[in-house]
Amino acid sequence: MRLQSINPATEEIIGEVDIAEKRDVNNAVKKARKAFYYWSKIDISEREKFLTDLIQQIKNNKSDLTKLITTEMGKIISEAEGEIDETINELKWFTKEGKRYLENEIVDVGIPGIKSSLRFEPLGVVGVITPWNFPINNPLWKIAPALLSGNTVVWKPSELTPFVSIKLAEMFQNVGIPEGVFNLILGADDTGRYLVDSKVDMICLTGSSNTGKKVASRAGKQLKKFVLELGGSNPSIICSDADIDKAVKGAILGRFFNCGQVCSADKRFYVEEKIVNDFLEKFVEKVKNLKVGDPLDSSTNLGPLVSSEQRAKLEEQVNDAIAKGAKVLCGGKRPENLSKGYFYLLFTNGSY
Repeated sequence: MRLQSINPATEEIIGEVDIAEKRDVNNAVKKARKAFYYWSKIDISEREKFLTDLIQQIKNNKSDLTKLITTEMGKIISEAEGEIDETINELKWFTKEGKRYLENEIVDVGIPGIKSSLRFEPLGVVGVITPWNFPINNPLWKIAPALLSGNTVVWKPSELTPFVSIKLAEMFQNVGIPEGVFNLILGADDTGRYLVDSKVDMICLTGSSNTGKKVASRAGKQLKKFVLELGGSNPSIICSDADIDKAVKGAILGRFFNCGQVCSADKRFYVEEKIVNDFLEKFVEKVKNLKVGDPLDSSTNLGPLVSSEQRAKLEEQVNDAIAKGAKVLCGGKRPENLSKGYFYLLFTNGSY
């Protein structure tokens, strides 16, 4: 089977990739298991060297990688560049501090004459499942420390950003990482389920709460370790003594960064009644002046949503809010001047 990648700003097909079937996933896990016996025994300084070389690879490919992120998931070019910079800084931190965190620790058990130590050892094969909103940064949060601590990895990225994932896999190859240490499998929900059910020792997921429940249930039945980073509905509270201009600036960033497609984005605003009109007036004015359009244009503030499904979900939420009494203050519809792409005009609402 084949998987299409679509540019969300133009609806053009970027390309197609093969979907990993169950046997492909199991083969990747077997390769990772075989490589683990070598990788787990080499000194951490050798593993650090691969990550240091990867940092240089990312720097060398920064321009192409930035453009690819924007083309494949719609993030505006400045934010894609920021994602690359943040990723480089995080990898530098891992390579600098990783060894210290993995050193043996002496534990005081409170019994005279008895000493205990805490020793950190690699677990085995780690299955990593990541979303599309930070297609380089989020995976490497998980992959880098897993590899650094002596584990091997099988990575299933989002089906919406396969070519960004392939580019990262190519960079791992370029630094000469041993075969089987890092493995990429491409696909959608079925591929993810195959990975959870495979003979990995741990699953590390960033995704929706519903997906997290399913992963926890399936992994739990196998007594398999798992780490879940899930979505949220974060409140922003604006008090009456706040600097309104600063509060509006923070609210714009908190709500609309990456088109609002961030698990930690501000989802709800609670404003004290005495300043609500002033806040809304300034907030709406700022929102109306944000430029929605081509994410490759450096003057654009907001690009498209990542897929037609995401836009349909947003439209459903807006219509539901209106039916329940919300008031649209701006936007709340598809832009008439953009016939292609998964764009959606902004809106604010309140029930005051």
